[in-house]
Amino acid sequence: MNYKISILHNMARSGGTLISKCLGCMENVVLLSEVHPRVMDGIFNPLKQAEQWHKLFRKDDLWHIHNQPDISWIQAIELIYRRSLQAGKHLLLRDWSHIDFTAVPWVDKPSYTLTIASELGKYFHINNTCTVRHPIDQWISLSNLSIISGKIDISTFLNGYRKFAEIAAETGFIRYEDFTQNPDQSLKVLCERLNIIYDKTYQQKWFDFTHVTGDTSNTGSGRGSKHKEIIVLKRRMPDASTLKLFKKNKDFKTSIKLLGYDF
Repeated sequence: MNYKISILHNMARSGGTLISKCLGCMENVVLLSEVHPRVMDGIFNPLKQAEQWHKLFRKDDLWHIHNQPDISWIQAIELIYRRSLQAGKHLLLRDWSHIDFTAVPWVDKPSYTLTIASELGKYFHINNTCTVRHPIDQWISLSNLSIISGKIDISTFLNGYRKFAEIAAETGFIRYEDFTQNPDQSLKVLCERLNIIYDKTYQQKWFDFTHVTGDTSNTGSGRGSKHKEIIVLKRRMPDASTLKLFKKNKDFKTSIKLLGYDF
């Protein structure tokens, strides 16, 4: 195959949902949200997203899908890519990077690699980039999730964060904090890297865009469609004992240096 495919990588609770809403609502973009070869259950199945959200499949596609339960993840992405292309649309994959760099509770161990890029790179030319968030803010948000709370410690989280930061520094990244300060400029950069045509009408559409995973619009967090403007969130600070763990952690120090954070 001589296909080009676009992939956006971001860790959980790093602003990836909001950024994906902005990109996903742009003209002629087909967004598959938080897809990963190791998890194809429920809404995380790319075929289900393509069928339910984007109405990409013909009757013969649906017959094949429903009668060939062993269709591989690569075959699924190829089919979605072809149908997107035929519809004159650009396929954008939002990687479920949490699986590779944090893992719990969906898989036992992180791979510490961009699995999706590695797998698809065998068949596609990859255009990919990353978005990141300050590790302290990300940790506080992540550890407040009931499904994650108590299942990972700071040291393990920061080990995965550093490995992602190293890849982001090599691949290219946008910081969530910079995005909230100047969404238009950040999205223009992301679109250029992802080979997407920038569409400024996202400004009037992103808050109503629902074809995305991870939306917390009903929580009042500032990430979801309850708000119609992109909010600059105040920095969070953990309690003194947690802050001490961050300050003495080598992965933390390496990460913030790589990503240009002061502290």
